[in-house]
Amino acid sequence: MISLALPSCWVFFGENMDREFFRSRNITVALITIPICLLTLGYVYFQYMNMPTQGLDTIRVIDAPAGAPVLNILFVGNSAMMVNDMPGVLANIAATDKAAPVSIHIGRFMKVATLMDGHWARRSKKNPFLSGRWDYVVLQESGSALLSPKQVQKSGTAMIQWVGAAQKAGAAPILFQGWVPKPGSQLSLQEYQGRYNSAEQMQDQVDRIIKGLGEQTGAMVAPVGDYWMACMSQPGAPNLYWSDDAHPGPAGTYLAALVFYRRLTGHGLEHVTYVPPNLSQKDAAFILRCASY
Repeated sequence: MISLALPSCWVFFGENMDREFFRSRNITVALITIPICLLTLGYVYFQYMNMPTQGLDTIRVIDAPAGAPVLNILFVGNSAMMVNDMPGVLANIAATDKAAPVSIHIGRFMKVATLMDGHWARRSKKNPFLSGRWDYVVLQESGSALLSPKQVQKSGTAMIQWVGAAQKAGAAPILFQGWVPKPGSQLSLQEYQGRYNSAEQMQDQVDRIIKGLGEQTGAMVAPVGDYWMACMSQPGAPNLYWSDDAHPGPAGTYLAALVFYRRLTGHGLEHVTYVPPNLSQKDAAFILRCASY
């Protein structure tokens, strides 16, 4: 959770800070920005402490029918995938497809408040490629992190390193194209800071970076952010966000999992029957239609 707030604070405050910052001519700016950043981090910490425990790797994975093809997938990322257990939702969607079930075996290299460069650093102590043979490696970076020019370079370098490591291990890397904070939310407004005139521009920035990395490295891209923006703009769309306006709610997680299901298997969604227990049938049907386009 904090991994989503720190880039916001950095965009708002840290990037403008230099040796001249605390001179008297800038003291007013300092007195305004420091409390705002502290309040932002305090709010995010409160949300983190109240994060729903049912979203953290506790979904029961349903067994696919005997003889179903198997995909071994390693997920590398943070709480954007951990909340509501996107890997588990994906596995259950695949296992219960009425026409062509698939058994997905999940590997998790995920940690709250950790960006891709942090994951690469901790990989030296715990190498996830030693724990199994993976067909795919999903690489997920926070959309908010990619809105900070100074974090973009770190994240981009780390993702290129991860792609190389996955390919060396014989796995196909797939980049998770994420979303940006909820349009109109306080967190979203903090990200603008004169750089972006709309949420669409913010999402375009994330898309450009992820798709560019895909072209540069040969990695596949799962366009979750594209579907997210398209679905959110439709009349009657359920709220895709959790209460912090950054993480996915149950509908957002379901949408991300469906996009990955299509990308990984090539299957359509007409035979999908699984609905997460924390999502209504009405909202699930809406998300299914969105993800089918």
